[in-house]
Amino acid sequence: MEKKNTLVRDLVYVGVFNAVYTILTFTIAFLGYIPVLMPVLPMILTIALSIPVFLFYSKIDRPILCCGLFYSLFGFFYYLCGHSPLFLAIIVAGGFITGIPMQLLGKSTKSLTISYVISSIIPSSVLLPLWLMTEDYLKMAATFCDQSCVDFLAAMPEHNWVLPAIYASGAIGALIGALIARRAMKKHFKRIGLV
Repeated sequence: MEKKNTLVRDLVYVGVFNAVYTILTFTIAFLGYIPVLMPVLPMILTIALSIPVFLFYSKIDRPILCCGLFYSLFGFFYYLCGHSPLFLAIIVAGGFITGIPMQLLGKSTKSLTISYVISSIIPSSVLLPLWLMTEDYLKMAATFCDQSCVDFLAAMPEHNWVLPAIYASGAIGALIGALIARRAMKKHFKRIGLV
């Protein structure tokens, strides 16, 4: 009976924190309309979202299932907003992989940090279809961006360093965000035995 109750509690956490995560991501993503911020948007997102995500990670008992569901719900929302099936697939796979360190290492600030760095693949992959399906991505971008933004996007794949830099910015942002979250939530982590 207790195991069933924790499953229900975990699913409630998935729903509540997913709503917060999706709203914050959607709001912060508007910075992407400033073309020069696009390559560093994953860093901005991972820093800004670190506290709610760490709080979510610290509350769940089934990390692989909960992270998989959490990020999959987020991915389906973005898929409905017009993003590619490739981005959805990366989000779903990345979500389940994110829970593995917490499952294998137990819940600690170290495993939460590793999971959060892994999850940085998700916001960093939003522009991956630009490199793999350039024409389709630019057509989609033209529906919500002005021509100067589309031109900026079209020029990005010409530089080999941009895509690795985007993924690096997400990982660096996740590490910075993890430090911020750990300091901000130190009392919470002590109370639940994660420090």
